[in-house]
Amino acid sequence: MHRLMRQIVCAVTLATVLAFATAASAARVSVSVRGVKGATRDNVEATLSLKRAENGKRDLDEAEAKRLLERVPQEVALALEPFGLYRSSATATLDTSGKRWQVTVNVVPGPAVRIQSVDVKVTGDGRNEPAFQKAVSGFPLKPGDTLEHAKYEGGKAAFAAAAADSGYLAAKLDTAAIWVDRIAYTSGIILHVNTGPRYKFGDVTFDQDFVDPAVLHGHVKFKRGDPYRHSRLINMQGELSGMGYFGRVEVVPRADLAENLEVPIYVDMQPQKTQRYELGAGWGTDTGPRITFNIELRRLNKKGHRAEINARLSGIENRYMVKYIMPSHYPSTWVTTLQVGFARLEPVTYTTDKFVLGPSFSHMRRRVRETIAFSYEFENFTVGADTGKSHLFRPSVGWRKARTDDPIFALKAWSLSWQMQGAADWLGSTTSMFQVDVVARGVRKIFPRSRLIGSVQLGKTWTNHFRELPPTIRYFAGGERSLRGYEWQSLGPVDDEGDVIGGEILALGSVEVDYYPLQSWGLAAFFDFGNAFESGFSNDPAYGTGLGLRWRSPVGLFRIDYGVGLNPSNNGQLHLMIGPDV
Repeated sequence: MHRLMRQIVCAVTLATVLAFATAASAARVSVSVRGVKGATRDNVEATLSLKRAENGKRDLDEAEAKRLLERVPQEVALALEPFGLYRSSATATLDTSGKRWQVTVNVVPGPAVRIQSVDVKVTGDGRNEPAFQKAVSGFPLKPGDTLEHAKYEGGKAAFAAAAADSGYLAAKLDTAAIWVDRIAYTSGIILHVNTGPRYKFGDVTFDQDFVDPAVLHGHVKFKRGDPYRHSRLINMQGELSGMGYFGRVEVVPRADLAENLEVPIYVDMQPQKTQRYELGAGWGTDTGPRITFNIELRRLNKKGHRAEINARLSGIENRYMVKYIMPSHYPSTWVTTLQVGFARLEPVTYTTDKFVLGPSFSHMRRRVRETIAFSYEFENFTVGADTGKSHLFRPSVGWRKARTDDPIFALKAWSLSWQMQGAADWLGSTTSMFQVDVVARGVRKIFPRSRLIGSVQLGKTWTNHFRELPPTIRYFAGGERSLRGYEWQSLGPVDDEGDVIGGEILALGSVEVDYYPLQSWGLAAFFDFGNAFESGFSNDPAYGTGLGLRWRSPVGLFRIDYGVGLNPSNNGQLHLMIGPDV
């Protein structure tokens, strides 16, 4: 028994010693790569087994670390070949003296392989198509360039995109090869594309039974037999998704079922919930505390009719609106909206009670949103010394076009809006007027992580009885989308008593620079200028400047700006905004 106990004690002791010894000879590694930078360094680090062990926070014993160390020259050579670096070498050292073992990889890239010849050719029915010719002329590698495999793959992808959008769905690469002479250190590219025949659009089938197909066919902007273009399907999918009836829209071209080169199009559609309720509370710099309430009644019938009920309540703005929306049937794409609403507005410059009733009609005309409206508007208002009750039968027409590379956070975007409206006393209005408004906005990336944002707003009213116009027709300046640093609609021409009464002309401009040191957080500096003016520009322009904080939230860009008025000067104003730039 004593001998057995001694054997057990010895075994446990030996196991403990071995365990401590093993733990002492294992550690995490920290890998440092030298001799390359940028994309080449990123690819080397992504290829190194030691770097993956570091990123995985995995302990290595000395034997495994040395085994992975031996792989370094081969892995570095493999990582640099896509950049045309075929004579690369690397050495690696391992320092186990610290708690965390240090691995240093020294890379010697060597000379780059130069392209000696580029043979890019298109054959087949589509060889003269502009899209293919552009892909040929724009092929990213030329003789004398460094051989970069990523650019080569990008050049191939351009032909695939040209084939898809031009309708050559059977296009194929007859030859796609890169040869490399490792002695002369030269290379060549051979890329031969056969377009095959051009396909056409077939019938469109909507896989759903809750909306009349006649409502949906108005968004099909092509006919059976038209040349196939993938971009038209993308546009159709976007329009159908924007109708509000569907939770998911998937457009599937079935080239495998094509007959006589006609591709049938299947559209899989999943419905949205028939009702949506939204209750919100918040605070705005222009409105103070506010409550919003929205009801959306989707698909009231198979004709696609729907309704919206909106309420917005705050200390200076109470709005109520009911809309009944009716899409037209094929071939028309017009959407008719009947609306009735009431608003009480009390900014610092005026008070008004406004009632509005009337229809509007909108559709897309060559990628431009066109809206025609006819409304009756009644207002009971006070602006300075002006009080009155106005009745306006007001027709209007407007156009809006916008382009953006990202609807939530754009690096390249612009929008242009143009609206005309009028009223005539011989049609029963209390006064005659005609008004034109233009708004242009733009976003452009200027430096890494930086954007330049600019906007211009111009408006002009023609009337012989300006003081009879209600305040919602007059022009005022100030506020988050106007002149930051001033209260909402607090600026404009004044009467003899010094009260702001609004103007016949609006001219505003804004310049802003955003910088994002972090991916989701940024800083902004802005300068706003302009004002509302009388017809003779008798009052002075105003200027506002300040700084802001930006957050790229999942639902849109969140802005906090603090602006200070320069002329007239004030103590500043805080502005909060959420939404797209254009």
